[in-house]
Amino acid sequence: MRSKPLVPYHPSMRAEVLPVVASHLREPTPQGALALLDSYLGNLRRRLFVLFDDQSGAVAGIVGLTVACPLAVTDPARVEISDLTVAPGRGSEIGQLLVSSLPTVFPCREILAEADEGSVDFFRRLGFVCDGPGEGEAHRYRCYIRLPEAVAASATQPEIEAARGVWRS
Repeated sequence: MRSKPLVPYHPSMRAEVLPVVASHLREPTPQGALALLDSYLGNLRRRLFVLFDDQSGAVAGIVGLTVACPLAVTDPARVEISDLTVAPGRGSEIGQLLVSSLPTVFPCREILAEADEGSVDFFRRLGFVCDGPGEGEAHRYRCYIRLPEAVAASATQPEIEAARGVWRS
């Protein structure tokens, strides 16, 4: 699948994005999906990005970020993946593309993610270090990856792809 770059979510995309978001929720209701989308609007610490398939134009996936330090919104050193959703019927390569594209739209030096037992291997394959689970955390893992300066400052997908091997070192 070829894809367009990640684009920032805008309310005009709501109808296209809503079914993908709803498919990710434990209780997939339109109200729950709307609440999740609305949580990104007007919040300086949170950003939502959408990946469209350039052949079909359909939403292939979304990735939501939370800036870890509210004082670092203009130069974030650390972001956390707060939502990562691949459209139903799409493969894990979409999730990989969503995560590996993050530095092209939101420069950062470290990416954090919380993973359950079903997704921890996905993050490990991308080069994340995953700790946990801790006591009482119901099998939740804290995963992180520190990006080399060249990747953290990069704004182009080819540079990210070229540095991808560095992610795993």
